[in-house]
Amino acid sequence: MIGATDVFIRRPFYYFGALQGALGGLLAAALVVGALLMLAGPVGELAALYGGSFSLRLPGAIEVAALAGIGALLGWLGAQLSVSLSLRKFD
Repeated sequence: MIGATDVFIRRPFYYFGALQGALGGLLAAALVVGALLMLAGPVGELAALYGGSFSLRLPGAIEVAALAGIGALLGWLGAQLSVSLSLRKFD
């Protein structure tokens, strides 16, 4: 892009990196929920064998949002690092 500023070039990469990170965080939350649902029965049976009352708790909306937010931040930072290294080659 001849004549484009660095900010103009970087912005779409930042957005896409943040979006990928947020979707990755949501996918991770879905995998955790799936694993907890699969393990809830066996863990409850094992706890009952030992006379305990242990149950697994699903993550709440705040934990899922935090996971998506942290993923978005990491995706944005990865995009920033990648674009910075690529633009440095052309300076």
